[in-house]
Amino acid sequence: MPDMNDNEKQKLDSIIVRILLIFGLGFLAVEAWKNVFGIARNNSFPELERDVREAEKETNKLKKAIEEANRDRPSDPNQSNP
Repeated sequence: MPDMNDNEKQKLDSIIVRILLIFGLGFLAVEAWKNVFGIARNNSFPELERDVREAEKETNKLKKAIEEANRDRPSDPNQSNP
């Protein structure tokens, strides 16, 4: 390479540093996403899943109770049945 002055060396160093920063940040982003998906895959929130299951059970109980209440209710001839 021909002799480079200080300004050219500084520009080249700046470009190299930027490239290294981009690769470093990309690596960190990939590792962060791996951790996010690892947490989701390993089910690190069992209490939340348990709460969701309990809420679904309660919802099913309420739906059944509403269906039974509607079934037991005498029909009003003035209203149309859905």
